[in-house]
Amino acid sequence: MGKWQTWKCGLLCISLMASSNMVSAADETEAWIPKHVGKLFFAVAASDFDKSVNWYKTAFGLKELDRSRASDDRWQMANLSGPGLFVEVIRDARNVKVERAQTFLKVGYYIDDIEGVANRIEAATGTRPRILTMKSHGIKLLQIRDPDGNIIQLHSDLD
Repeated sequence: MGKWQTWKCGLLCISLMASSNMVSAADETEAWIPKHVGKLFFAVAASDFDKSVNWYKTAFGLKELDRSRASDDRWQMANLSGPGLFVEVIRDARNVKVERAQTFLKVGYYIDDIEGVANRIEAATGTRPRILTMKSHGIKLLQIRDPDGNIIQLHSDLD
């Protein structure tokens, strides 16, 4: 083998070893947040503060922990809590008003009895939410909207 061929073979071997090391290093990297424990948390913007606070308290059985507001009333916030869930409802007068939001908020989590939840929502509102079966994901899901149109998506495992 000539010098050039030996050198090319050496580069190829180094390149293959480096690639192999990068793949195994990436495979061994731990997730930044491997799992959550305790309560889930989310915050929502509210245009009608009291209406939204009451909606979240009713829909999720949350208790109001406290409220705070700016001295000039530019913003106010309520902290709501219940088993497994903490929600901040925030009204901020500095938010730009638009005819239709350019984005949306969607949060979701797993529940045990999606049919029972759908029944309770129907009893409270007169409208039964549609339950979708997603076989490829192994779940059933339903979506509800808060007074500002934010989507709450609830999942349960297929039976």
